[in-house]
Amino acid sequence: MSYSLCGFVGANTGGVLCDVSRGITKKIAIFGGSILAADYASAALLEAALKEASLLPKKDPGKLFLFPVIEDLVDSSESNKEGSLNQGFKTILLEGKPAYTAKMFAGSEQVKRLRKFNNQIVRLVEFDANNRLWGTLSGTSVIGAKAKVFVSGQKAATGQNVEEGVVTIVISILDTTEYYDNAVFLDLADVNQNNIKALLDATLESAAAHAAEIFYVKAYIKTAQPGVVIDLYDMYADELAVVGAWDVKSGTALATNHVPDAVAKDDAKKGWAITIDPTEYGAIAGASLIQFNFKDPLTLDGLDVLDTEGVAVLIAK
Repeated sequence: MSYSLCGFVGANTGGVLCDVSRGITKKIAIFGGSILAADYASAALLEAALKEASLLPKKDPGKLFLFPVIEDLVDSSESNKEGSLNQGFKTILLEGKPAYTAKMFAGSEQVKRLRKFNNQIVRLVEFDANNRLWGTLSGTSVIGAKAKVFVSGQKAATGQNVEEGVVTIVISILDTTEYYDNAVFLDLADVNQNNIKALLDATLESAAAHAAEIFYVKAYIKTAQPGVVIDLYDMYADELAVVGAWDVKSGTALATNHVPDAVAKDDAKKGWAITIDPTEYGAIAGASLIQFNFKDPLTLDGLDVLDTEGVAVLIAK
């Protein structure tokens, strides 16, 4: 029998039958929020929590930003730093940090959005091919592991390989303790992952000069081709012609909310006529700016306006 402190390491070495490991990563998401124990108590609650996180406005710190499907994945991790003595002893001095180089399909306009995250410290969760979401444990909550991403810009295809529309992203994990030692997964087998959304920005503009308290607003999604846009009126003219789809604000720091008196579609202007209560309109100082925007993406989703977040427009009184 020998003296030993191994027991104070605090871990036995047995394995659990049918224990799981990370599968092939199919998607990643930048996720600043957390999935609480109450959220993963059932598949239905987990699906609702993930959907809601993906439909938060982009300025919400808890939003989930879903990236495109990964079509090619290479382990680009740094090798461990080794040290040796001249009598033959070798050991690991420093563990290399995990990194991956992934390829995915994305359009040129989408790439511009993805590149906004370049070299930012973010938290990432991974969706693998075995229908599991991988993150790290914080108390009883699941959060993303700290990482940096770098999305390359699109280059011209050379015809030597599958290149057209292919985007390369480097994923660099910052903390091996989070990624290895505190790794946990959530089972997504009964979760409809199609309900976890990646949103598009819809830019709002004035469609015509306002007539007293009646303002005209249109909305579109930009494309990479100048002068060519996706007009939301062609898709959601009726769905957005409701009071509950709109936010109207005025005053100092846009702190005054106005519930529209009415919203009607206008085929000639390809936009919506939004009427502010005449008394409230009269109380707005002359030449003040009034902000018009859609409701949050979760509200829009409930109105069947899908995968959309509005970018507000300011219109002078």
